[in-house]
Amino acid sequence: MMHTKRLVSLLYLTLTFAPKLSIAQEQTDKDGYSLHATVSVNGPNISISASSPRPLLQATTALRRTQGWTIDYEDPEYGDSATKVDQESRRSLVGGKFTSTLQEQGVAEKIVIESLVQQFNQQSKFKYKAVQNTGTRVDIVPETPDSTALLDTPVRIDNSPRSIGAAVDAILQEVSRATGASIVRGGMIDNDLLNSKFTYGGNEVIPARQLLAQALDSAPIQKIWILTYEPEDKTYYIGIESAVKAHTSSTGDVLVNTIPSTPYK
Repeated sequence: MMHTKRLVSLLYLTLTFAPKLSIAQEQTDKDGYSLHATVSVNGPNISISASSPRPLLQATTALRRTQGWTIDYEDPEYGDSATKVDQESRRSLVGGKFTSTLQEQGVAEKIVIESLVQQFNQQSKFKYKAVQNTGTRVDIVPETPDSTALLDTPVRIDNSPRSIGAAVDAILQEVSRATGASIVRGGMIDNDLLNSKFTYGGNEVIPARQLLAQALDSAPIQKIWILTYEPEDKTYYIGIESAVKAHTSSTGDVLVNTIPSTPYK
């Protein structure tokens, strides 16, 4: 069952509005996790340290904002072995720490992202892969032996003209219908999703992630999705936000610029 909510979860607020990629004094949440990954650059190398219920997501967020890349992220359907009962008697993710050193200069984007994922896989029992979705979009996708990643579900929508947001809802509705998964779309109201139009030009059944890429790449600003799974209510939550590149000005201020969209191909 797919629902649409305009109220933003705490996780999505943290991902969307965290202003800094590196902080002098570490800020932590109630469980002792860092609110943001820390990033340091040393010559051609970039080092990322994450401490989070989802350390790969936190590291990925820092990497894509530092580089201005379009990287989507998808959770696996976590089982009980990945969870704990927190102070509020809710089942939450155990999480952990993750450190990565990447050679960034002179290396193709996909290779850097693959290196990040490979280093995470070496430090975690959860495994992921980097999948080139479009020419400018890379998805980080869970690898589980006995199941298929949710957004690999083959779906089809009709070619009725609709807003990008309505197209996303239609795609998720088809995923939910095919799998039985509960999916909630959250996020702030985005004029690009409300006002920009999308018409699916094909008739074939294709993986949902490819349809999502086609819809989102119709926006004037590049968009990314973050699909998380909450074990407490056994529900997937998807947030869509603009791709950005953060940099520090000559006065020390952190500036964030959106990335113009690249047509789907």
